[in-house]
Amino acid sequence: MMVISTLWIFWLSLTPLIDRDATRFHLPFAKLWAENSFLYFRPYFAFYDLNMLNLNYLYMLVFKLGLPDQFTKIIHASFLIAGGYLIFKYFKDKYGFNWGALSFIFYITIPIHQRLSSEVYVDLGLLFFSTLAIIYFIKWIESDFMKRNYFFISAIGAGLSFGTKYNGMIIVFFLTLFIGLTIAREKKDDKLALRSMLIYASIILICASPWLLRNFINSGNPFFPLFNSIIPSNIEMPANLVDGTVGETMSRIINGKDSIFSLFMLPFRVFFEGVDHDFLKFDGKLNPFLILLLPFLFWHKYADKQRRKINIYLFALFLIIFLVTLYSNSIRVRYFIPVIPILIILNIEALRNIFKHRSKYTPILFYLLSFSFILYNINYSAFLSSNLHLSGYNPFNSESRNVYMKKYLRLHDFFEYINDKTPEDSVIYEAFTGGRGYYVNRTFYSDPYSLDRYLLELAKNGVSKDNYYKHFQNLPNSELKATHLLIKPNSFVHTFININKNENDPEDIQNNKKLQGFIKFIDSLKILKTQNDIYLFEL
Repeated sequence: MMVISTLWIFWLSLTPLIDRDATRFHLPFAKLWAENSFLYFRPYFAFYDLNMLNLNYLYMLVFKLGLPDQFTKIIHASFLIAGGYLIFKYFKDKYGFNWGALSFIFYITIPIHQRLSSEVYVDLGLLFFSTLAIIYFIKWIESDFMKRNYFFISAIGAGLSFGTKYNGMIIVFFLTLFIGLTIAREKKDDKLALRSMLIYASIILICASPWLLRNFINSGNPFFPLFNSIIPSNIEMPANLVDGTVGETMSRIINGKDSIFSLFMLPFRVFFEGVDHDFLKFDGKLNPFLILLLPFLFWHKYADKQRRKINIYLFALFLIIFLVTLYSNSIRVRYFIPVIPILIILNIEALRNIFKHRSKYTPILFYLLSFSFILYNINYSAFLSSNLHLSGYNPFNSESRNVYMKKYLRLHDFFEYINDKTPEDSVIYEAFTGGRGYYVNRTFYSDPYSLDRYLLELAKNGVSKDNYYKHFQNLPNSELKATHLLIKPNSFVHTFININKNENDPEDIQNNKKLQGFIKFIDSLKILKTQNDIYLFEL
């Protein structure tokens, strides 16, 4: 079962590179970085190009070495297998091979992990480094705080997780606090606790320092794009679409998407209601047994008091990180992926509690819950295979790959047209089509936000056709001049009207007047290609 699960993960990593975030910024940046330097970034795309980039650095090496870009996806999936091995080895050494194998299968087959194995994101790298930090944090406590190498490995894992994605900042922060908490409670030595926290935090900052230094050099803010109100940067960001925007949790209440009670139930709903690629459904699927097994963690008294203490620490760590991430960020399943290793560890401990409980029915309950957990993941595997259209795809056949790309890569025909029919020095301005610039072998300009805030701001001000021309002649945060426009005009118009809806103007008369400059501008352009309401214009 372990071998089959591993092969399935690698099979998912052989699917073509069509996922949104990969083709929007991870791969385009890695490719450009390979052609330029460590400090290279696009000022107009700084929101993503200046970030924590451990995995993007590895992706860059693929291009630098001239390897097929498919290796970027294989690298990403490999971090899942590596994290599974850490969990396997921990439980194998502690409870034996069978428990290690069960933890490995649980870990790598969770639905969100399977989906991410088919995508070139960075979340599985964050998962691996978080797993490393958590396991060696536990091993350090188990050694009665004597094994300093465990402490240092945990700190390095935490630092690398922070250097992979800013979401790692939350787990890094609370792990540092728990380092001090555990020493203070178990050793009754506050000075040692404080000193250990400072050492742990220093190692984390050293591991993340290349990116913090790079961001500071390029923007003036080592944490860009975070904390701009505290540490001003010299990067000019586009204006918010709506003045006085609020966080996603409050937005869900204001817009009537969720009641206060349903938001109170979010910590449970994310385990049951998740749907891939649906932001209102948390953009990802978990396994509900991850949380259903937790009550068994406290089913009976522990004979091993140290085990009980460690499980309580882990449960508290999970709960704090999970709730802080859930309610302080956009609600995406992959944003709190660092707590999943903690959940897996607690799930195995809970199942072991059931298995050891002296009752004639508990073996049945143990096998029923374990089988149900795995069956849920297998069922998702079948769904994912269908959703990715894998039945007719052969990753080792170039013709099969080309057919797949033509059918399922959005804007494939536009990319081919741009690469074949436009001058090499062209600058393609993209708006409202998804921003997938990886396959465009031309300079590609877009708002890093999914909607084009520059054009929406121009429309909000009701500017003339000439002002739109000026915008494309002098693109913000760059010295570029756009030569072509790739846009879905209807999406732009509908988005503008929806954002600027006025109850006193139910017919949208004022909004339509403000759009006249944009419509005249579009009508004056030469159409090169159109398909499915998407247009490529020559400017």
